[in-house]
Amino acid sequence: MVEVLRLVEVELELSIDRHCPISLTKPAGRPAPAVVLRMPAYTAAGLAHVVDQWAGIRGLLDRATTGWEPAARRLLRAARQAVPIDAYPELDDLRYCSLLHARPGHQIGPVVELEVAVDRERLIRVEDPAGGALQPAIVARMPPHTAATLAHLIDQRVAIAMLLDDQGEDEVPMDEWLSAARAFLAAARHAVGKETAYPELDGLLRRPLLATAGRVALAWAGIR
Repeated sequence: MVEVLRLVEVELELSIDRHCPISLTKPAGRPAPAVVLRMPAYTAAGLAHVVDQWAGIRGLLDRATTGWEPAARRLLRAARQAVPIDAYPELDDLRYCSLLHARPGHQIGPVVELEVAVDRERLIRVEDPAGGALQPAIVARMPPHTAATLAHLIDQRVAIAMLLDDQGEDEVPMDEWLSAARAFLAAARHAVGKETAYPELDGLLRRPLLATAGRVALAWAGIR
């Protein structure tokens, strides 16, 4: 039996799949339980924009792509396949990932382990439009360390929003994603158990970005 946690704030179902494990590259070849996100198209697209915004800032600070840019594109592409592209404002184009490739001197980061698919058989009930319509679900499966990294990514993006008094563009409410970040990290820890340790499983900590507040502000201003 799969235990499902429903994150009401962002309309997302979070679960751990131990029956169909996912292969790892870290450590290589070892299977692990998959952390699974099941969500409406607009939630997947909103998450894509959160990742896109974070990747844009980190890319300018580090002069390298983060590896999360393809993940953001996959999430948005799946969302657009599930519903008409003009159905929700979250389905707008990503604004920041493409800017990184236009800047000289950027290095290419490692590709993130993330599987994204559209589930047209098990529909998901959505709150928008009001009335609880049924739509295809976007399903994202990832190893525990990827889920934990995603939690830290969201946590840092929320910290940037707090730092700059910016609750996000593209219809992405940052405060609602913070509880999701905590749940992602808890799921990652539960999936691997106490016997496995990844640095990504450490507690959420925003200080690395806040310590460079001036650089973050300049980077964000430079790509908006």
